[in-house]
Amino acid sequence: MSAKQIFETLGNVELLSQNRAALFASRSAPREIYADVFRLLEALAVLPLALAGGWLAALEKELLKKICSGPGHTNVIHYLAK
Repeated sequence: MSAKQIFETLGNVELLSQNRAALFASRSAPREIYADVFRLLEALAVLPLALAGGWLAALEKELLKKICSGPGHTNVIHYLAK
């Protein structure tokens, strides 16, 4: 097996094998952009992909709440904060 074929994970391999989009935000992201970011999230939520992030910054936490409380079944990948 070549090095490119070796894949180690602590998570769901099926989920991690999907198309992914990473969501990261600065800890100091201004509240003024939240509405635009939420609209972007709504557009991403209907696509066949998993949304990934550390979910540590205030904006990331708000996005995670919206994902988990919204309709549909967006897949979420949580990365460790390292």
